[in-house]
Amino acid sequence: MCRLVVTAAMVSLVLALGWSTVGVQVFAAEGADPWTAPWIVAWCVEPLISLALLAVVASKAYLATRGHPIRSRKITAIEGLFLVLTLGMNTGPYLPWVADPFSFPKLVLHAFGPIVAVAIVAALPTVLDAFATLDHGGGVPGGTNGEYRENAGGRYTPSTPTPRADIGALTARARALIDARELPPFPGVHKLRDALGVGTTVARRVQNALNGQ
Repeated sequence: MCRLVVTAAMVSLVLALGWSTVGVQVFAAEGADPWTAPWIVAWCVEPLISLALLAVVASKAYLATRGHPIRSRKITAIEGLFLVLTLGMNTGPYLPWVADPFSFPKLVLHAFGPIVAVAIVAALPTVLDAFATLDHGGGVPGGTNGEYRENAGGRYTPSTPTPRADIGALTARARALIDARELPPFPGVHKLRDALGVGTTVARRVQNALNGQ
């Protein structure tokens, strides 16, 4: 479900940025004749911003689905800068004190793509954090209830009750796997989750215990 949500959000983001590409091209071309050098180069302005934004958002989305959410003011500021530039170039020629005559529907239409992009970029990290800490029942935050465990490679059965997480025992087991070189010296949450058969939140607690936190 998490992957489905991320896929839908990224497709919507690509379409929103594609929508805004036309508006930015009009802004950057400044009335240049079609197929002249300024007109062609103007089509590259929005993709330049969009690809950088998509790289940042896709990285955050991928890492969040693997239990490593990025919380950085610098990254947020970069996203905000990209989106402000896109919104400004889309709506600049249609603002009340610029356009003659002014048309409110045109202003809304050209603001549509950047606003959708802003909404997706703002909402996606929160949604992915909620997925990462989802409690499927059984008293284990981020764990997986028995009825879903038939997908766990035969390690569980649907009737297996979900025990409460014993972080000390799980940490000791993780250390044993590290000593046996079945896990790397500093395993990530995703590897711990797979090796121990626990949820993301429990795996993160084990990782913190291994790191002495």
